[in-house]
Amino acid sequence: MYVRTVVLFFGFFFFLFSVSFTRVQAACTGTASCDRNCTIGCPCGEYDIFGQCMCPEEQCQRHTFNCSLFEDESGACGLIPQGAQGCQKNLETNCGNSSGGGGGGGSSPPPSSGGGTWGACGSCSTCGFTASQCVLDPYGNCVWDPGRCTGSGPGCNWSNEQEAAGTCRGTSTPYYENPVPCCSPLIDKGTNHCHCPTCGDGYCTAAAGENSNTCKPDCCVASCTGAMCGQQNGCGGYCPSTDSGAPGSITLNPSNGGTVTISGSTATVQWSAATKADSYIIDLYPSDSNCTAYPTHCNRTVVGTSYTFTPDSGKNQYTYSVRAVNTSCGYQTGAASGPATFTIMAEITGAFFEDPGQAAEMSGGNCTLPGATSTSPGTGAAISAVGSTGSTYNGTIQPGNWFRILVPYWPNGNNVVTHTPGSSGGVTFTCTCPEGCTYSGIASPQAAVRFFILPEDQITDNWWQVWSGNAYAGATSGTTAYSPTPDEANCNSGTNCRPYISANDADDTSLSAGLVITGGGDIDSQRETGNQATFVSQQSPQLYVTGTSTSRFQEKYSYFYRKFTFENFVDNGSTPAGLANGQAYFYDGDLTLDDPWTVAADQQVIIFVDGNLTFSDPTNANQLMVVEDGGFLAFIVSGNITIDESLGNETLDSAATNLEGIYIADGTMTVASRGSAAGGDDRFVGAGSFIGWGGVALERDFSSDADTSRLQESKTNPSELFIFRPDLVRNIPEAMTSPRYIWQETN
Repeated sequence: MYVRTVVLFFGFFFFLFSVSFTRVQAACTGTASCDRNCTIGCPCGEYDIFGQCMCPEEQCQRHTFNCSLFEDESGACGLIPQGAQGCQKNLETNCGNSSGGGGGGGSSPPPSSGGGTWGACGSCSTCGFTASQCVLDPYGNCVWDPGRCTGSGPGCNWSNEQEAAGTCRGTSTPYYENPVPCCSPLIDKGTNHCHCPTCGDGYCTAAAGENSNTCKPDCCVASCTGAMCGQQNGCGGYCPSTDSGAPGSITLNPSNGGTVTISGSTATVQWSAATKADSYIIDLYPSDSNCTAYPTHCNRTVVGTSYTFTPDSGKNQYTYSVRAVNTSCGYQTGAASGPATFTIMAEITGAFFEDPGQAAEMSGGNCTLPGATSTSPGTGAAISAVGSTGSTYNGTIQPGNWFRILVPYWPNGNNVVTHTPGSSGGVTFTCTCPEGCTYSGIASPQAAVRFFILPEDQITDNWWQVWSGNAYAGATSGTTAYSPTPDEANCNSGTNCRPYISANDADDTSLSAGLVITGGGDIDSQRETGNQATFVSQQSPQLYVTGTSTSRFQEKYSYFYRKFTFENFVDNGSTPAGLANGQAYFYDGDLTLDDPWTVAADQQVIIFVDGNLTFSDPTNANQLMVVEDGGFLAFIVSGNITIDESLGNETLDSAATNLEGIYIADGTMTVASRGSAAGGDDRFVGAGSFIGWGGVALERDFSSDADTSRLQESKTNPSELFIFRPDLVRNIPEAMTSPRYIWQETN
């Protein structure tokens, strides 16, 4: 029995424990060599209870010993010297071999200092670390050599340095000295052996003193957290500078010359993300300004890659630039992208609707008809707008019968929106509202712009007509005479229907039609957009007179008033008596007449009204003022004359007259309407002369909300009909006549 006492000092405690080893000459197999070299190069030694080689100083000599195998209590093979002679280097012996002194054919012990060679990186894999950093040393040990294998420092080497007694190694104990931490992962914990401590194990630390010839300081672990700005890593080195530097480039959206569409009341510009950017600085201003004059959106810091702003009203072109900022390692800016100029666009949207009764009306700048049904605008339909720049912007018609036009932002603008109707089944659509299929005064953005359409063969317009007489409109410019006569094919199928503004008499006597005369303005006899004087007179469709002015004298209330003496008029519900030549009735104030009169063939009745005159028919007499052939009736009014909506013919093709005589108003002559909501109007027929020096307003409309077929009467019958009575000219009182001659060239 071989007994040895080992004493370990650790901190302030010490432990004493005995270990027994049993030397065995047989049964043990394996390599019988120490895995560590003694200070003076002895290859032999004993293994302690931790499996580490011990080479007692007194046994380690620079000569060969005879060695014998033994097996300790843990079953580990060991090799100890058996005297001063006979230990062989590189002796490999099977424990079961009973040979003692010279040792038979086993493994050879490790070479002494200076014997053998170091293996390549990865020549073994049991060093306890990454296999590619494991190296076989000259004595067959698998050790960790990160210095050589990672290129971070010198590799492991041998040294005979002495360590102070009482430290973690025994005096003069040979050991590996490595300039870089940790040649081997093995530590004789709890003993006086300290073999290359690993990083962070806490056994050999810098606290022991780097220059104390004790264990080497613990490995330093570099620390690089947060932004990588080249800061010190805590181990004498520096962290990388990957987060430092100017940010990369930026791509703007919209680019120069591009557009952005406003959403609600705001617009948004965007840009691509730049490398190393923590934020961005934007300068944005109207294109006709700059950041000095308009700093609202300049030098703004933005976290993110977009900026939303509210454009100024009337400003739809803006310029902007963006530069990236890196604040990770100080304040570093990239190059500015831009400037880029863009246009803010806005949507105009709307839809198309049916209007079978042609009842849609303009209200607040937009056509409306409650309960209307949407409809397709037909094949080939188009929509466009003329925007603030004067350019035309084409829109798109979407599924679902609605449209969308993108035009420059103009919230209080005057965009002109035009619809070009398409066709269906070979019939072209036309607009019932707005007139001419065109809106003006449309803002952008604006929604719910409505177009009401019908096939052209279903369209009818109210129109007026003169039989066997002239029509005069004194305005010198613009459309002064407008009567959209029906299609000739439709009109010829109706009784007494002739598609002209001035037609022949009731008997359709040839060349009995008169002329349309204007003071210089235009004549329009067609429903289509534009002035089209195509069906003006039945004498010749395009025969008319323009440029005839009445500026030199006008036969108005004051002109005739000077020619008469008067009796006061009293309305007693019956026809007043006739008066002699040069005499007339006078009424001071507004007057309403609603009782039927009949002026006999031998009567002359002239009434002056210093006020307004209204004709009403509450009893449906229809023929309110009748003048027999040879009689004469005239009303001369200083104000307006109104023919109330109650006076007219319910039979829409009737030519029965409602008023006969001469009617002169200094103000306007109005034929009033009850409106489609009240069932549509009756037809008014007047015989004689009807003069409004302030204008003539013909408002009768056959259309009815309750009966859409009623409007079809307009295809053959004018809603107002005026019939010339030449006998009234023949029977005019002498006091109203006066020869006047004006020579004037007309075209």
